[in-house]
Amino acid sequence: MLDDISTNGFSLRLSRVAMTKPDYRYSVLTPREQEIIDLMAHRAPGVKRKEIFAAMADRFGIDAGSAERYFKQARAKLMRQGHPLPRGL
Repeated sequence: MLDDISTNGFSLRLSRVAMTKPDYRYSVLTPREQEIIDLMAHRAPGVKRKEIFAAMADRFGIDAGSAERYFKQARAKLMRQGHPLPRGL
C-alpha cells in the first residue's frame, strides 16, 4: 500500500461487502447475552430458535433451557432500555 502511495500519490483498495446483517452491540448485556443475541440476529433463514439454543448449550456446556433463559433475559433488558430489537428477535 505504501508503494502505491509513493508511486501514484494515493492508494485505492476496494472491498466487497461480506456482512449481510449489521452487528448490534449493547452495553447493558453480559458477554454471553450479547453472544446469543448475535447468534439469533445472524441465524440463517429457516433455522429455529431451538437449534440456536442447542448450539449455545453445546458451546458453553449448559443445557438448552439455560441458553433460552439467557436469550429471554437479554431481550427483556433491551426492551426495558427502549432499544429497537433487531429483526428476528
